[in-house]
Amino acid sequence: MIDIKESNDEIKKEFRVEPVKAYEIYDENKLVGYGTINKDDKNLVTVYIKEECRGNGYGKKMFHSLLKTAMDMGYEDVNLMVSNNNVPMLKIIEDVNGFETAKNNQFTKYIVHVGSPFDGVFDCE
Repeated sequence: MIDIKESNDEIKKEFRVEPVKAYEIYDENKLVGYGTINKDDKNLVTVYIKEECRGNGYGKKMFHSLLKTAMDMGYEDVNLMVSNNNVPMLKIIEDVNGFETAKNNQFTKYIVHVGSPFDGVFDCE
């Protein structure tokens, strides 16, 4: 069973970006990754899935959960930066109609709208 839980304060300190909402994703009670969203500047900070756990949809589930959290917090959009070689995350952003705002040799910046036009997009089971 896949479960996403809000991280405790001790784990949040590890992210070194404040203030932050941090979540952990578990499969059968095994930690497989985490995600964070900055509460002040509407910036999706991180989605990380352990290397040995990738390719199982955990990143997509975490990303969609963070988008729902942002929507619940009243955000209309989030900004994020993705490595150009992170093909799975680029596909996820494309699937939610994220659009590119800047790009260099290593990273691409995106904005993803999380308001009503995408209601239901978070159901990724």
